[in-house]
Amino acid sequence: MSCAVCGNKEQGSLKYFYGEGEEAYRIDLGDKCHHYIKTIDDRNLEASDPSLEDLATLHLDVVAVQKGYKRAVPNPWSTWKMKNGNEDATLEILSGGSVGDCLAALQGRLI
Repeated sequence: MSCAVCGNKEQGSLKYFYGEGEEAYRIDLGDKCHHYIKTIDDRNLEASDPSLEDLATLHLDVVAVQKGYKRAVPNPWSTWKMKNGNEDATLEILSGGSVGDCLAALQGRLI
């Protein structure tokens, strides 16, 4: 096994976690590069849409960020363009609040 981001093969620095009862959704952590990837095992899921599954498991991203890891690939749900007309303005989901708080903060602010 190796890190999907940096290729590190030191087993002691490769970790993962998942939410209780959510074994199909896993976060793989690389301690050398401090990145993570989200893995979805859809073998036991009736129907899955990767984008929706990613959204439904934002809480796992929040935990990984709180632990000091960065997502290896862009997350379409983590940054949003604001209504204020400034194309560069974004609202980032920060690790300091719950996913519910973050989603509530977005309400009414999306284009």
